[in-house]
Amino acid sequence: MKELVLIIQSRWSLSQEIISCMKDIAIYGAGGFGREMACAIQRLNSQETVWNFLGFFDDGIDKGAHNQYGEILGGIEELTVSYTHLTLPTTSRV
Repeated sequence: MKELVLIIQSRWSLSQEIISCMKDIAIYGAGGFGREMACAIQRLNSQETVWNFLGFFDDGIDKGAHNQYGEILGGIEELTVSYTHLTLPTTSRV
């Protein structure tokens, strides 16, 4: 089973003299749960645009393929090499 990882980066943009903070987000895993997360992001954005959904990272699907929610950006290699500006959430165990 693949683990879902959300990758988030803040980006400031100026739009019609209003400064807003957009957060880039990508999902690792384009299976059922990953698509559910992308759907949830779409629903959140329909209320207030917060997320800039970049697409999916998935080792089992060809880079450049699409599903109903977005593009496959590559696998773990592309994530670690080309998208180093994105941050992975961390968890600490106590």
